[in-house]
Amino acid sequence: MAGLTSPIQEWPLTRDLIIADTDQQARDLAEQHIMVAYRKDTRRLAPSVHRRVDRDGSRQAHGGSLHHRGPEQCVAKIRRFVEQYGMTHLICRTFFPGMPHRHIMRELDLLAREIAPAFR
Repeated sequence: MAGLTSPIQEWPLTRDLIIADTDQQARDLAEQHIMVAYRKDTRRLAPSVHRRVDRDGSRQAHGGSLHHRGPEQCVAKIRRFVEQYGMTHLICRTFFPGMPHRHIMRELDLLAREIAPAFR
């Protein structure tokens, strides 16, 4: 591994995230702000990927996403990332074109109050 002599100690993972008070609110925001772009991107990649994104409403072709989740589901998904990949850091993109500022602030509040404490 490129001259490394010791095992990797940190394993960051990057994911898009739309979190809201409920799963349905998060799905609605994802549809408005992420899914349109994902579908457009995947049409250029491959038709089979595009069908998977349209059918599932998620970006499964890209290693699993966090978007469109309420706080409890988000915590559960992050725990799976830790267990499956050994993730030690999570880097999230939490805002997207056209997203209301008040929602971005609510996401940050949910992350600080309901998600981060589960991993301390």
